[in-house]
Amino acid sequence: MEVASGPLVVAGLAIDIIGAGVIALPDIPRVRQALWSERVRKGLREMEGNGLRNDQPGFEDILQLLEEFYGVEFSDSAWALRVGMHTMSRYGFESVYVFTDVENQNEQIALGKDFGSDVDYRMVRRSIKERADRREAAVRVLGFVLLATGFLLQIVGNFV
Repeated sequence: MEVASGPLVVAGLAIDIIGAGVIALPDIPRVRQALWSERVRKGLREMEGNGLRNDQPGFEDILQLLEEFYGVEFSDSAWALRVGMHTMSRYGFESVYVFTDVENQNEQIALGKDFGSDVDYRMVRRSIKERADRREAAVRVLGFVLLATGFLLQIVGNFV
């Protein structure tokens, strides 16, 4: 049996290797930290825990997403975000608090109610997580497309 080693077969094999690497990227811890989806997930965890400061990974990404979902634009003075209960009525709901003054940590804006919007943070969180999942899936889809392209090149290379 003769082993095919034409340029198309070699190129297809190289593309397969790259595709397999791209599929595995989200599973490699150091690489995962650099992905947008992981920065956003980590930012959400921090924001829901102790709060997210402007020097932490994911702050700018989360801030941009919150601006989009709440339909507001934050000033450059926003330096921290946290999630808490907003209880202006009998039933409270989760809201994002934006801290705008480093000197006075009591100066904060509750997204939603302070802007006249009844957007509950739980709905925003779900949308952000879905977007992060889609971005990560897009990386894996790119890897599968590269794999398929590599296999096709190998098949074509065997018949040429």
